[in-house]
Amino acid sequence: MDFNYNAFSPQGMEMYSNNGFSTGMEGMQYGGGQLMNTSTNLLQNGIQPSQYCSQGMSQSNLGVSQYAGGAVTVIPLKYLLGTPSVRPYPNFNPMADANTLREAMRGIGCDRNSVLRVLCTHTNWQRQQIRNAFTQTFGKDLIRELKSELSGEFENLIVALMLAPAEYDAMELNRAMKYIGTRENILIEIMCSRSNSEIHQIKNAYNQLYSRHLEHDIVGDTSGYFKQFLLTLCTGNRNETGLMDQMSAQQAAHALYRAGEGRLGTNESTFLNILCSQNFLQLNLIFSEYHKLTGHTMEHAIHGEFSGDIRDALLSLYHIITNRHAFFALQFENSMKGMGTRDKDLIRLTVTRSEIDMIEIKNEYLRMYGRTLEKRIIGDTSGKYRKSLLMLVGGC
Repeated sequence: MDFNYNAFSPQGMEMYSNNGFSTGMEGMQYGGGQLMNTSTNLLQNGIQPSQYCSQGMSQSNLGVSQYAGGAVTVIPLKYLLGTPSVRPYPNFNPMADANTLREAMRGIGCDRNSVLRVLCTHTNWQRQQIRNAFTQTFGKDLIRELKSELSGEFENLIVALMLAPAEYDAMELNRAMKYIGTRENILIEIMCSRSNSEIHQIKNAYNQLYSRHLEHDIVGDTSGYFKQFLLTLCTGNRNETGLMDQMSAQQAAHALYRAGEGRLGTNESTFLNILCSQNFLQLNLIFSEYHKLTGHTMEHAIHGEFSGDIRDALLSLYHIITNRHAFFALQFENSMKGMGTRDKDLIRLTVTRSEIDMIEIKNEYLRMYGRTLEKRIIGDTSGKYRKSLLMLVGGC
């Protein structure tokens, strides 16, 4: 089964266009309104480029062009990319790596240092090539061999690294729903932060793994507007053009006000229709217009108009839209705070963000909590498990 996102191939850049927007289109006119893409006037609308851009972003990096209504800020493509902590390993030789892993597992015991040195220093795409080379050379499945040699959270981390991204996401979604008590945080995190193409690949992987549709399990395990929210995201139909239109943003802000704070009761469907369909840059513009209209944030409105799982879901989506790095920094903290470590959450966050925007998440974590993410991990984990996490988080 091939569950690889195109994003993880050397040719693929889609993995970096996270948060549901793409690039490459110039500002366009339609119907009397100004359509803008990521090359838009973000700053004058209160949208900080740092919420979307990689390290090295500054206003001096922005190109400015003119259009009939004023200046358009142009963000170069390279600054829209997150900064991964795990990058493609140079001079990659999958056959040599497969042999190293074979030797590490030969005989009594396992050379775990060799295992982590190989698997924590390569990207997922490279790991899949190593897995293929291992099967072709030795006639055995690498994941099965690793599981027979390893144990504990170190085993869980290494297996997570070896799974293709869509397969891993599908398995995590299933884990969130298969036991008594739904892990809503997992459903929300994955469904709100994956692109359309990733969601479609997750659905395909889920169907192949469990012989039923993801939507079937969501319907059976959730209810109300939270269920409707997840099913809407499951369609994978969010606008990903990256275009922004201020007039439409103003209209959407008024529609949200009329659906919530401007009436008795809440028209939940209006919130879901807008928040689950617009691209993230347009939603940031809508939130800015909402603040101008009401004097407070969309977060304040969601708190007041919703409750329970749907409120948690919409607030998480809001935070992913406005500052995804802070959102994931909070998820890291939540996985380690209190008594005991939520290791499966810590593993998922580390594995899935290490090739996307881990550096920005680490910076945000330091700003929010006054200590490094590495120091937090050291205090909550041990052994080869700790060493592997630090390699993935710190970069190799």
